[in-house]
Amino acid sequence: AVTEPKKERAKGRAKLAELAAGAVEAEADRDRYRMEEAILASAAASKPDNPFHWTFLKAFPGKLAFSRSDLAAIAQAVRSCMVERIAPDDIIIRDRLKAARADVQDAVLHGILDGSKAVDASVAEAYIGKLDALDRYRRADAAGRSYLSAVQKAKDEGGDVDAAVGNLLKAVFDLAQSKKLVTEYQTEHEGMA
Repeated sequence: AVTEPKKERAKGRAKLAELAAGAVEAEADRDRYRMEEAILASAAASKPDNPFHWTFLKAFPGKLAFSRSDLAAIAQAVRSCMVERIAPDDIIIRDRLKAARADVQDAVLHGILDGSKAVDASVAEAYIGKLDALDRYRRADAAGRSYLSAVQKAKDEGGDVDAAVGNLLKAVFDLAQSKKLVTEYQTEHEGMA
């Protein structure tokens, strides 16, 4: 009778492993993977004299964030080639992915490096802008939900709602400052230096 629960747990673990093996990561945004792959394919195909080469180097990492770890690993490998002024071919990218211990499916890498998913530089640049905007919407939504949750908690517990408002204002100001929407002024000490 003691082994029965162990068998059930083993069956449960096996079923969970089976489900995990067949799992597919859901897209954060409609067509996001397609846009990310097009950006990567365009970057991999761009030459140093192509304006998109520099657009990609300025955008990643930073403004451009990839939603999947495999695409982020490919982006890092492509970027490192671009910085070193090396053409990002299949062998070099695979070596860099292996060194980074990145798990990337052959079909995904091939689809990016063969150029079939590359788009015009202006389209790839527009995709970067769109993905950045979607990420900013997501961060703003999360901040709003966090604020509403803090207000509800203050209401339920009889806490200070002004503290929740203060935290929201700080988050909004920090976001505005990081996006250069608010002018940063020198302190008196900095102005004298």
